[in-house]
Amino acid sequence: MGSVDRIERDIAGLEEAIAALAQEFQVQYKAYLTSLGQAVRQQLILASYHLCTQGYPEAFLELSFSQRQQLQQALQRVGQSAQGRLLEQLQPPEAFEEEDEPDSTPEEAIAPSAQEDCCPEDEHALVPQTSQAPSSDAPADPAEDILTPELLIDWQEDLEDAITDQLALLSRDANVILQRFGILPRHLPEPVLEAAAKVEMGTEMRSSSPNLLNLLVETESDDEQSAMVSQVMALYLRLGEIEFAEPTLLSLRQRLRDLVNRLQRLARDYQAKCHERAIAQAQHAWRASWYES
Repeated sequence: MGSVDRIERDIAGLEEAIAALAQEFQVQYKAYLTSLGQAVRQQLILASYHLCTQGYPEAFLELSFSQRQQLQQALQRVGQSAQGRLLEQLQPPEAFEEEDEPDSTPEEAIAPSAQEDCCPEDEHALVPQTSQAPSSDAPADPAEDILTPELLIDWQEDLEDAITDQLALLSRDANVILQRFGILPRHLPEPVLEAAAKVEMGTEMRSSSPNLLNLLVETESDDEQSAMVSQVMALYLRLGEIEFAEPTLLSLRQRLRDLVNRLQRLARDYQAKCHERAIAQAQHAWRASWYES
């Protein structure tokens, strides 16, 4: 049993290192998401500028001065919501497994009043609201299970997926605003805008400007007897392009990659030690139950 005790101490040491690494992930992701939120705000406005002035300049010029201001303010509100929406995704790894993922529907990102009155002629522009994750009154259980490398890896991967999902929602919100102010074609169905914010794109779909997307959309003609295909430019926030434009974000991303590499090494060591413990325990069990017949 001395061998088993030694291995148990080694595993306990690895578990302490994993817990410490989880804390480092929290600190680094908070810094990263804070910086990402600021960058998204800037990049969303820049992409909107290119779309209004280069993609659809005629449609933008048709708006009155007041309507242009309403459009710009509505887009600014989307950008301002980015940091809070991104930081909401950061939860402690222990609590992550205890909570169900919140149901997120596209309509949650748009204020109800904006759904009813959103035309440029209205006095109030479209005002998207931050999607709030449902809160639970029940206190989080202390970690009943040890925070293993596998759990931490799953937590980190799910957080990255959540970041991508939020960028898609922000893109969708901005596209809905641009459509309702008449910048994007009005005949473009909202499901197409939602799909545009989630589609995996090839290089042929990318615009020359960052965070914009070129789409070929098939819609019914007025006589409903035939379909017509038109090219549409839409806003699409891409994490890689946002990071590339911000040296601070690139630096923070590299720190996260370093943490992931450390986690992978810890995972290999932890798995090896657990296997070593199982071998030692099996050998002890064999000897304990053995008797000469």
